[in-house]
Amino acid sequence: MARKAYLLSGARQLQELRDRDALALEEAREAARAANGKVEEMVLRSQASALALEVTQALLHELVPGPGVGQDGLSESHRAQQTQTAPEQDPVASLIRAFIEERSQAARSEIVDHVQQLRPGTKPGSVSAELSRLIKRGDVVRCGRGVYGSGSRPAGNGAS
Repeated sequence: MARKAYLLSGARQLQELRDRDALALEEAREAARAANGKVEEMVLRSQASALALEVTQALLHELVPGPGVGQDGLSESHRAQQTQTAPEQDPVASLIRAFIEERSQAARSEIVDHVQQLRPGTKPGSVSAELSRLIKRGDVVRCGRGVYGSGSRPAGNGAS
């Protein structure tokens, strides 16, 4: 009799485990269906974004064709017009240009040190980003790896 009660108790526990596992399995399957739906949605969105970018780039190329177009899609003449009409907004840019002008060439580390001495708290990444912008604008030229020199424009007011 005790053995029968023991076996019945074990059978009930196994049924409960089976029912819980079946429920967990169904929940996992539902989660997998939802995840697959999300993956399909993201694939479609990614494809739509890529297509939109391709069309936009083609339209941009039609508007501004030729070799004078930069990665930002602006022609050299448009970029020059922008830099001529915009006064120097960033004092970090002014510091970089003045430092390079007075030395004719400077290493990136020297430029960073100089800016940080005059503007404590300026992060090296900020100086590097501004240096890149100055290169794109033609205010500074890369003379070698990590070495920069004066560009074609004077360091004063940001105009040609």
